[in-house]
Amino acid sequence: GAANCWGTCDFDTYEIQLEKKMADAPARETLLHEICHILLEFCGLGESDEESSDYMNLSNEKLTITMSRAIIMFVRLNPELSKELLNLK
Repeated sequence: GAANCWGTCDFDTYEIQLEKKMADAPARETLLHEICHILLEFCGLGESDEESSDYMNLSNEKLTITMSRAIIMFVRLNPELSKELLNLK
């Protein structure tokens, strides 16, 4: 529900808004979640929960949750590879 909404994205402007009073870790995860929303929207998978995508009958929200959690897990399990992929020092 709205009480658990820590971030939003505007698909028209591709702007992300985050709740101001969040600790660093949830803010990073929320930002990644919202970026996933925008990437899926950009790729044509922007339907709401009410009008699910033909892709495995998953909505943008369900795909976003799955994708962002998978990325977070990958980064946590592979910190050095993640740094290399993102060209971080």
